[in-house]
Amino acid sequence: MLVVAGQRGIAVALESGFLLGALCLVGDAFLFAVYSTLVRGLRTRYSALQVTAGTTVAGALGLCLLAGVGEDWGSLLQLSAAQWGAILYLALGCSVLAYLAYNRALAEVEASRAAAWLHLEPVVAVALGALLLGEEVAVQTLVGGAIIVAALVVAGRV
Repeated sequence: MLVVAGQRGIAVALESGFLLGALCLVGDAFLFAVYSTLVRGLRTRYSALQVTAGTTVAGALGLCLLAGVGEDWGSLLQLSAAQWGAILYLALGCSVLAYLAYNRALAEVEASRAAAWLHLEPVVAVALGALLLGEEVAVQTLVGGAIIVAALVVAGRV
């Protein structure tokens, strides 16, 4: 049985898709911990830029191979310039630059301390959405952000 809190309240579900999604999130957390540990070791031999380039190229190749199995690549030709711009922003801004900063941090501090900063991502995303896009922020969201910041302060990671 799984319990998840969201905007519509607390949900309890045993559905297979829900369970698969929850298991994927747990697997993701585990694999990111492995990544952080391995990158810390690589950082002794390579620069943050080299590590980021290597992991980005490896990840992109893996995604292309997976997408090539069942995706319709012809639909890429129908994307507008704005859609390509959004893809480039996500690839370069949200992935490459973010991982470059993270890999750089791994050179300076232990993996657990660097990873703690990642918990601020939703707080920053909500703040930027409100400031730049005028998105409304619910009270529950503010409480959640405060809990995240408080947890980092209590854990001594910030």
